[in-house]
Amino acid sequence: MKQTTVVSLAVLVMAGLATNSSVYAASNAEGHEDRDAHFAEVDTNKDGAISHDEMMARVQSKFDEFDTNRDGFLELAELPTVMPVPEHMKQRVEKRRAKMQKHMLEHKGEMPEKMQKHMAKKMGERHQPTRMRFIVKRDTDGDERVSFEEFYQKPVKHFKKLDTNGDGSVSREEFNDMTKHKGKKHHKGKRRHGG
Repeated sequence: MKQTTVVSLAVLVMAGLATNSSVYAASNAEGHEDRDAHFAEVDTNKDGAISHDEMMARVQSKFDEFDTNRDGFLELAELPTVMPVPEHMKQRVEKRRAKMQKHMLEHKGEMPEKMQKHMAKKMGERHQPTRMRFIVKRDTDGDERVSFEEFYQKPVKHFKKLDTNGDGSVSREEFNDMTKHKGKKHHKGKRRHGG
C-alpha cells in the first residue's frame, strides 16, 4: 500500500472513522470489531451513519485533547514528548518483526547481524509517531503550528471519499464497501511486490 494512503488513513484514526490501513486489509475478527467499535463511537445518534457534524465533533474533540492552552493552535510544546503509538500500529510492527524473525530463521547466515539490527531499528522508527512529524504533516502555512482548519483538512477530504452517494453522511454500507475495496487493493499490491 502506498505510504500516502497509510498517512491518509492514519488521519481517519483521529476522526475515529477507521482504525488504520491494516483494518482495511484485515480479515481477522479483531480488526473488524475494532473498526465497528470506532464507527459506533462516532455515530453518536446511533442512526447507522456518520454525519458530517458527527465527524467534525470527533475531530474537534481530538484537536482539543492536544490544544492544552486552548488558543486554537497545536504547537510542538503542547504535544507529548513521546507521541502515543496507536494500537493498530503496534500490532503491525509486531507482525513485521515476527515475519522478519521467521525469515531470518529460515535463511540462517544470509543476513548479517548488523543488517538485522539496522532493519529492526528502521522498522520501529518508521512507525514511531513524533511531535515534529505531526506538526510538519499538517502545517500547511509554515507557521510551525497547526490550526484547527489545518487539522481537519484530511479528515474532511477522506470523509468525502467515503461518502460515495454524496448525501453528507457515511453509512455503514459505504464504510464497509470502502474497507473491502482497500483490503483487495492492499492484497493485490502485496502479490505484485512478492509480499
